[in-house]
This record gives sequence, structure tokens and C-alpha cells, in this order.
Amino acid sequence: MSAKVYWSKNAFASSGNQTVWGDAREADESASESLNTDSSNISAIELYRNSARGGATYRLKRAYFAFNMSAYTGITLAGLKFNYKPTTSGVAMSGNYLIKTDAFGNSSNFSDYAPEDWYESLNFGTTYSSTFTFPDSTTAQEVTLNSNATSQISSTGYIQICMVGAADYSDIAPFLDINNNGFMNVGNNTTGNVYLSFDEPGYGNNVNGVTSSNIVKVNDIAAGSITKLNDIA
Repeated sequence: MSAKVYWSKNAFASSGNQTVWGDAREADESASESLNTDSSNISAIELYRNSARGGATYRLKRAYFAFNMSAYTGITLAGLKFNYKPTTSGVAMSGNYLIKTDAFGNSSNFSDYAPEDWYESLNFGTTYSSTFTFPDSTTAQEVTLNSNATSQISSTGYIQICMVGAADYSDIAPFLDINNNGFMNVGNNTTGNVYLSFDEPGYGNNVNGVTSSNIVKVNDIAAGSITKLNDIA
């Protein structure tokens, strides 16, 4: 049985126009941000360079998400995926990553994203996914999350994810003008389009000497639907 946990906090932030690549990627603060939005069509990741007026102008955008996974502390989840829904307002972008961030604090009692979280909150050394393509499509997408993500959830009971583009991740400035932008339909945080999905772990303890892996049902209730037995989790 599959389970879902929807976003608790989000932020869609932009570096604003900068004349130096490093000032866009590693700015002390983001220039603009939309917080905890359920927008149906918002720019999530962007790579922009324009030199029409002589010197180049650079701009980046990132999407940050926090998920409260406290119910799954101590559990290594199987089939963990990040789900989102793109729109057709942008262009297909390949080579993107989901990476670790602490933009919303260091507990499951999340704070709001602040402008100074733009770069300082990111851990480019801890990826939560392999590369994926952000398509020009309205088809819901899922990105498989790796053992870094499952370990984060198991050890802390929460996970915070930042979506970054290929050039942003690799820190390679574009040498030609470009305007790549991926848009997202977010939806609300109870029935929307951005959530984590995974295999429901069910009841994980032995019962009357029978190991949990051999238990299919208890009193006609499927093991995957059991979270407590006699009030014992």
C-alpha cells in the first residue's frame, strides 16, 4: 500500500539579475521569494543569461520544500519518491537534482524560508536524487529518492529538499545566452501535487513469537494497514 506526505513549507526563490555568475549562484540573499504558495503555475527552476546590452546578466531560481516525516522516525522507507506536476509554460530542462537544504530550520517544527537561506542553507554535497528532467508537460512526475533521503527521514523525522538546475548544481556558468525555465503546479498541502510517496511500512514488530515479515493479517486486518497493536506502535 502506498502512502503520501504533502509539503509543510515551500519557497520559490530567485537570485534576481546579477552581472556576475557567482553573485547569482552564491548571493547572500535571494532577491525575491514566494512562500508557502499553492500556485498553479510558478517558476520553480531557472537558468538565465542575457548579454543583449553588452555585459552578461545572470539569474537563477530554486524551489525549496519541507516535509514532516515524524511518523516515520526510525523507519527506512521503501519506494520513496518526490512527486511534482510541471506545466507547459516553460521548456524541458535536463540534468536537475534534488539536494539537501536546511532552509526551514533544524527540526520538524519548520520556520519559513528567509532570504539569507538562498545559498547558505544548501548542501550540494548531499544529493537526494540522481539527475532528472523537468519536462515541458502537464503530466505528474516522480523522482526516486536515494539512501541519503531515507536515512535523513529515519534519523530526524523530517526532510528538506531543494530543486536545483544542472548549471546551478555543477557551478558552471553558461557561456551563451539562455532562458530555460521550469514551471510547476503546486497545489495545496493536503491534496495537491507536491508530496512524497512511499510503501506504507505497516506494523513492524513480532506478534506472539511470529516475526513481522511473516505476518500477513491480524484479525483480518492487512499488515500494511496496522500501525498499532493493543496501543503499541
